[in-house]
Amino acid sequence: MTSAAVPIPTTAVTIPMTAGPAVVPSVAPSVSTSTSATREAYVAEAKELNALVVAIRGTQWGQDCSPAIQRAVAHYCNRNGIDAVRHIEVLGGRIYLNAQFYDERGAPLVLAGTVVFEAPQFVHDDPRLATLVVNGLTPTMKEWAAREYENRTRLRIELGIPDDATGACVYRARVGDTVLVGHNWCGGSTKVKKKKDGTSYRYDPVGDAEPVKTAQSRAKRRAWRQIVVAVPALEATVGAIEASVKLVNAELAEIVTAEHEDAARDKMRTPLLKHGDNPYETGVASPHADAAAGTPLETDAPLIDNEPRSREEEEFELGLAREERPARVRPDEASPL
Repeated sequence: MTSAAVPIPTTAVTIPMTAGPAVVPSVAPSVSTSTSATREAYVAEAKELNALVVAIRGTQWGQDCSPAIQRAVAHYCNRNGIDAVRHIEVLGGRIYLNAQFYDERGAPLVLAGTVVFEAPQFVHDDPRLATLVVNGLTPTMKEWAAREYENRTRLRIELGIPDDATGACVYRARVGDTVLVGHNWCGGSTKVKKKKDGTSYRYDPVGDAEPVKTAQSRAKRRAWRQIVVAVPALEATVGAIEASVKLVNAELAEIVTAEHEDAARDKMRTPLLKHGDNPYETGVASPHADAAAGTPLETDAPLIDNEPRSREEEEFELGLAREERPARVRPDEASPL
């Protein structure tokens, strides 16, 4: 029994399509495109960090910092949006936010009258005051010089400011009914530290260069730090940055410690050869060549050892000579072979 063949339809079957907006399939970015973008971002960040390092190197405090410290400070400023030239100082391997940073962040409080600063008062020992007390042009000037000299001396004693500081300043700020006082000093012999070997060094190049101006800025910074604690609105914006400064200072301390250890090891390590000791060094003449040319050697040691030898040394050298000398064979003792 054979089955009938099934006829195959020859007419085309049309499938109805609903009208609608054309959908364009999204194309995922290729690996090469994303890699190129990442590389460009990395290069841009590296250029920005290099520019920051150059700017840091041009500051007074940055000139005394090692390249590792400069780059670490640049990383910190770049992450926190801080101007490395205007907003910070590095003193003794530690970052300090300066008064200009607080002035810019606290400007709305000053404009609103929440914070009111008084005029700065300089209290360092100015030798001109002692001169005016005795040789003032007018009695009024003598009285003012005596009164100013007395006030400065009293404040230095009350605030514990050294008399030999060449710059000292006091800043007062009012927050409501509260008076906050910030003071600082620099210059003279106040910023001196001693090393382990007993030698001393100065660690405040900025304060030594401009002691009065630097003391004024640092006194205002101390007043601002008290204001941050007293005003919650300012603490919310500045407190996080102050906390990050403590963290990065711990990193800088580790860098400084590692550098000191490397310097100590390098100091203990002595070179095996100095210039002129290596006979194969280019440009260094051999002493034997100078002797052959008739040039006198620049040394007190003779070329030939003329020191007298002991009897044991002479017998030892004779024994070596006999061993090296070939033995003589008599004709009658010659081997038949």
